[in-house]
Amino acid sequence: MREVLLALALAGGSLLVASPAMAQVATLGKSAAPPVFPNAQVAFDELGDYSVELGQVKLLKQSPLHLQINAEVEAATVRRFPMVMVEKTAEVLAYGLFRTFIHTKANEVTVTALPVLQTFSDKGTTEKVLKDKSVQVRMTRAQAERVARDVVGVQNLNDLVAKELMGWGWSKPMLNTLGAGGRGVDPAFLKALGLQVNPPK
Repeated sequence: MREVLLALALAGGSLLVASPAMAQVATLGKSAAPPVFPNAQVAFDELGDYSVELGQVKLLKQSPLHLQINAEVEAATVRRFPMVMVEKTAEVLAYGLFRTFIHTKANEVTVTALPVLQTFSDKGTTEKVLKDKSVQVRMTRAQAERVARDVVGVQNLNDLVAKELMGWGWSKPMLNTLGAGGRGVDPAFLKALGLQVNPPK
């Protein structure tokens, strides 16, 4: 497995992380346009991919819009495959940024990805929150549209998602960009988010 260090040099802090294999869910193909909700709070509640009740996603500020989403990864997996955290962090940032624009009329959003290492045992689950490793990205709708076209290779933001049996998931082009099948996140996508990939030292 290729070893690459990801230095996330952003205003919100820096992070050395790694990435998981993402399962591609069978989709139903093109149909109706994805739903648009009145605001981000309603959108995340309705989409249900990250739980507000469990603290997986938080609305830090309504205006200007600022979301925090936990990048939860099993600690043992990260120790064995450091790149898992890279892909999980990129996936969380992508979700907060692009889903906000797809499912609301927001014109700008800031997303903070908060790494959380989970350890599972007979006694339950423990979590280690890595606040000093959080990553923050701010993006406008126009910037998101350019990334969708120029990096992911789709015509518009709605093409980043596809209708599934239960709700809306990433489309095949977006899954490929995020590293589905263990290919690793597209370096051009990381760069578009303001993330820099450095070779191992």
